[in-house]
Amino acid sequence: MTKPFDFSKIFRLNKNLQVDNTFYPFIERLANPSTAAFGAASSVINDFDFDNEGIYVGGNFVTVGGEAYTGCAKIDYSGNLINTFNPRLQGSNTNIVRTVLSTGSGLFIGGVFSQLSTFYNLLKVNNDGSSNSNFLTTGLSALGASYITNLAITGNDLYVAGPMNAPFFSGNLFLSSNGWSSGIARINSENGLLNTGFSVSAPTNTEYTKLVLSGDNLYASAAGVMAPFTNFRNSRFTSHTVTGVVKMNRFDGTPDTGFRINFNRHSTNLAVRDMFIKDNELHIVGDFTGIEDRFMNGYAIVD
Repeated sequence: MTKPFDFSKIFRLNKNLQVDNTFYPFIERLANPSTAAFGAASSVINDFDFDNEGIYVGGNFVTVGGEAYTGCAKIDYSGNLINTFNPRLQGSNTNIVRTVLSTGSGLFIGGVFSQLSTFYNLLKVNNDGSSNSNFLTTGLSALGASYITNLAITGNDLYVAGPMNAPFFSGNLFLSSNGWSSGIARINSENGLLNTGFSVSAPTNTEYTKLVLSGDNLYASAAGVMAPFTNFRNSRFTSHTVTGVVKMNRFDGTPDTGFRINFNRHSTNLAVRDMFIKDNELHIVGDFTGIEDRFMNGYAIVD
């Protein structure tokens, strides 16, 4: 029987790039996905990550394999639901998970949601999906433009990304007009406390799409209506004008002023959608036509 892959939105490809028909997690989307948080209808699956047992998936859905799972679930490598994991996300307007990050002993979940009306938008859960009581970032409420778009971790440092106009405060995360660091925060992965030694600011109404760590460096990409990162700055150190991707010191957020990618765009819009490091090179995926005089339609590798 042909399976309705348009209902699942997560596939596995064989080495010959053909769809593996033996892998089919039936994930049902919301009938009318909310557009309030991100400005456009959310995909069924926004992100996934792995551990030894299976695959964590996050997005905008209500059931997996016929069982009620809202926004986040875990499936094994055959596509079957692992029903011992359920973070039981909830919320009054939206239940959208934007990013998941596995640590091997648990999971960080980011997006716009609540869990038991207590933990908002950023959550650390144990292997069964229950909240990790030591991680107490309760302040970033599910109001206005506040949400989490991406996460990256090294050691006890968890980097949290969101809209650039969402400041982070010392102690916990709060939506406010004044904050120590805007759009990206460095927090302790064990207790959720903000590290005030890290501070960045980018005065624009767009959002960070991806964080990538490499040694002492943190790369951040963005998407927005206009070219992002105009006048990206660390208020305590220096200003730096970049587009699409910024490179900074992961400890304090100081931008690398020698790093600047001159993207060619389809129009005034520029959005970098994804990045990863391989063989000490940065791979970039997004809405661009090239870099300087080189044609690279949507995919580029830089050192």
